[in-house]
Amino acid sequence: MAKELAPGLWRLDIPLVGNPLKNLNSYLIAGERNLLIDTGFNQPACREAMDRQLGEIGVDLTRTDIFLTHLHSDHAGLSTYLHRPGRA
Repeated sequence: MAKELAPGLWRLDIPLVGNPLKNLNSYLIAGERNLLIDTGFNQPACREAMDRQLGEIGVDLTRTDIFLTHLHSDHAGLSTYLHRPGRA
């Protein structure tokens, strides 16, 4: 479940199935243009959790940029799934 930490700042809980860390905290800064920070593994459970929580918040991915804190697969895995060709 997405949790609003402050106005326009959301924490998304992304499960990391099979990983001892258990979950990843992804963050969304909502505004005229959104910023999604980290994404989770490219696995069905991560995709489902990300899609569900972005839907709860009402995020328009065409107005969303992605920032990866580093390139480990638990932070960057869903970036290609979330990216849409032609977005600036």
